[in-house]
Amino acid sequence: MATKPTLVLTWEVKAEPQRVFDALTQSRHLDRYFATKASVDLQVGGRIAFGEGEAGKFLKVAVPRQIVFTYTHSRLGFDTEVDIQLVASFPLGGTRLRLVHKGLDPKQVNADTAQWVELRWKYLAAALTAYLAGDKLAGFDAWKADLSTVYAEKF
Repeated sequence: MATKPTLVLTWEVKAEPQRVFDALTQSRHLDRYFATKASVDLQVGGRIAFGEGEAGKFLKVAVPRQIVFTYTHSRLGFDTEVDIQLVASFPLGGTRLRLVHKGLDPKQVNADTAQWVELRWKYLAAALTAYLAGDKLAGFDAWKADLSTVYAEKF
């Protein structure tokens, strides 16, 4: 039985899919706008770690169209699944992203944790959009300083 998605975010950025894919999957980019000490082994079975205690394992890598990985954090205590799809949005010359986070069962995740996860992904959307536009960001420090809600209000 398939797990129903419990969080779906869709947004557009003004950058081609390969550039967006690289920003999502390369440590040097993630460290600039989303995380601290990001670690990425971009291959099926490879690990990804970012933020403070966020980690996962790649289940699918389709450059530059899709990444699927398990996701866990100490707030969750169990693996969930994140699927990020990238589609070129012509004629705008940009990319449409669709992030689906599966496995956030309300029977297993309390409301505060679910809200934290949603804000974290909304922060990713806003921070990635700003980063690709060349805007200066506070990076992961903004998240730690609880500016995540400021970014999240854009989505």
